[in-house]
Amino acid sequence: MIRKGIISKMLFSGAALLVLASCSESYPGIDYDKTQGNKGIENQEGGDKENVPVMVFVNEQNIFAVKTRGVGPFEPADRYNEERLSNSTFYVYAFRDGNYDKGPEELRRPTDYTYSRWNAPNVSGHAIDYDNMHCLLDGQNYSEGWPMALHPHGSGRFEYKGDLETPYYSRTYPGVPYNFFAYYWDDITPKAVHRTADGISYDIEIDGSQDLMCGYAPNLKEEIDKGFDSRYYDIWNSLTSDEKRAILNAGGYCAQAANHGIHPSVDIKHCLTQLTFTAYPGNESSSRVTIEGVTVKSKYKGTFTVAATDLSKIGMHFDSQRTNMELREPSDGVNPQEPLKNYTAPYEDWMNPLEWYERPHVEVGSSLMVAPDEEYTLVIHCVEEKPHEIGGAPEIIRSSPTYTLHSPGESGVFEAGYTYNISIAIYGTQQIMVYANVQGWKPGGTVFKDDPEDN
Repeated sequence: MIRKGIISKMLFSGAALLVLASCSESYPGIDYDKTQGNKGIENQEGGDKENVPVMVFVNEQNIFAVKTRGVGPFEPADRYNEERLSNSTFYVYAFRDGNYDKGPEELRRPTDYTYSRWNAPNVSGHAIDYDNMHCLLDGQNYSEGWPMALHPHGSGRFEYKGDLETPYYSRTYPGVPYNFFAYYWDDITPKAVHRTADGISYDIEIDGSQDLMCGYAPNLKEEIDKGFDSRYYDIWNSLTSDEKRAILNAGGYCAQAANHGIHPSVDIKHCLTQLTFTAYPGNESSSRVTIEGVTVKSKYKGTFTVAATDLSKIGMHFDSQRTNMELREPSDGVNPQEPLKNYTAPYEDWMNPLEWYERPHVEVGSSLMVAPDEEYTLVIHCVEEKPHEIGGAPEIIRSSPTYTLHSPGESGVFEAGYTYNISIAIYGTQQIMVYANVQGWKPGGTVFKDDPEDN
């Protein structure tokens, strides 16, 4: 497991911050058969003109443990996982590999991403690709990919959603390889769709509650060279020399490869950084302090490229504009997220010998999905009820201290695909002092900033 971290302790009428990052680990095992359990597949052996179903897989380890607004967190051991996976829509595109230079003249022309396998009635100016010369998979509405759901039993296989039948590889060009792309954008509605000859992208805005993922299947020849990371090791070694030669000659994921159980596995990755929040009692006065709100200023708009001839363009590219993202309560997957509730971290005398980060803590709200960045501006809205003289009314003090969160890792940025935990230690009103240990929990260099205005 890769871990990155920072400890930032901030004493205020508010908080101390600890930022820890983690990512998932290990590649799941995948079992294969000719049809992968899909219904309505006709896949008889023999001949180049047979119907070969299009199967698509994904690296599950990059999907799980991420909280999304529409369906909640994907957790491998969660008993609600099957329902969440079936309710989550991924979209898949597949276009002819632009590096393929064999066969008839029409296959030597550049791949054109404006071609569709469908007749989109509300879209003018696009060409229908009946033989899959350019396009193998896209959506019926022309503005999205083919809708799919992740199989709930851990195989990493996508299932086709709705009433659409399982698609097949081209019978006209069975040896033509295709590049596969997949993306997920929760309930985001794009501001604009751009489908050009070179690729497909969207103008989108995030609000801090949505997850965003995309990726593509690695080059098949490279996968073969490194032994498929054991995913297809047994299958490849069982093939004859002629069968191997035919797949290598195609150079990518095609009908010939799929007919032997070799299918694309999309390396899908999170485009955003996840921030979670926990509150700890700092001292005996913490019970009087309530967290009423948390906001983080983040980039929020840009271009989401999901398919392209130039694979380096795949991903989310934010512009420089920023806005405040408001932490809210977790969603039940049905109703909109509610505003953040009031949170306290009660202190008890038995906690005194413990360090603040060893004490029982409270999870604050859901999480924020923000743009990767070098730093964020964090605001914690607090209210403290200070006891007054006997018989008098308590004094209510409200404050909204602002902090700058700097990247804890060597990369210099809060990275996409990582979860960073912001721990808030609650104290009574006192001067702000910041301790930043760049080595996380391990001993390391410490930077002291005693100026309350320098945070």
